[in-house]
Amino acid sequence: MSFYSQLDKNSRLYKIVGKGIDDLKLDVCAGVKIERKKFPRDYVRKYGINNLWKLNLDSNYRLTYTILVEDAFQIPVILEVLDHKKYSQRFGYRSD
Repeated sequence: MSFYSQLDKNSRLYKIVGKGIDDLKLDVCAGVKIERKKFPRDYVRKYGINNLWKLNLDSNYRLTYTILVEDAFQIPVILEVLDHKKYSQRFGYRSD
């Protein structure tokens, strides 16, 4: 079962993740592309990614995703939804 489907449908997080998914359906490049040198090693090992994007859901939550290409279609694949503190830790940024 996916992370999103496990969320309380009345929760704020469910709503902002849903909006983020809708944004990606309209434009797979809706987020900000992350430089390869900033890819977390865990992502490269676990997912074998060669591109990485971040979509700010609000001032606190981030959605990370990669884009797969199949038969000329671009498909966004969500990797994680993180709060700002966890995002900073995942990417090795200093978080005060």
